[in-house]
Amino acid sequence: MGGIATPSRDPWKTLDDFHLDENSLDIYHIDEVGLDGFLLSYPWVVDRQRPEYERLRTVLRELRREAGLNQTELAERLRVRQEWVSRYEVGERRLDVIELVDVANALGVTLDDILERASIRHG
Repeated sequence: MGGIATPSRDPWKTLDDFHLDENSLDIYHIDEVGLDGFLLSYPWVVDRQRPEYERLRTVLRELRREAGLNQTELAERLRVRQEWVSRYEVGERRLDVIELVDVANALGVTLDDILERASIRHG
């Protein structure tokens, strides 16, 4: 039974359970239909301050610079605004997996290269 992540209408109602800074969290609800046919909603919290996110942002910045690109040039390759690149590099937004693959392709590296360099285990 798959779920779809949607922004919470009351995003801070479960914050006390997590004891984390509300400015470093993305809170979503996973909505799915239970066996009885009723809609269930589960909180899903993402801490953008996790060390893995910081390492990923650092690696993406380094790879961009090693490719000899500034943020505007990378944004042109991705067909997005420069602010979009800036926001993920400083941690104001997260990249989903498809966006991360697009960034990797624009930088001429693989997703595995990025994850290995950021010391993020997967698989």
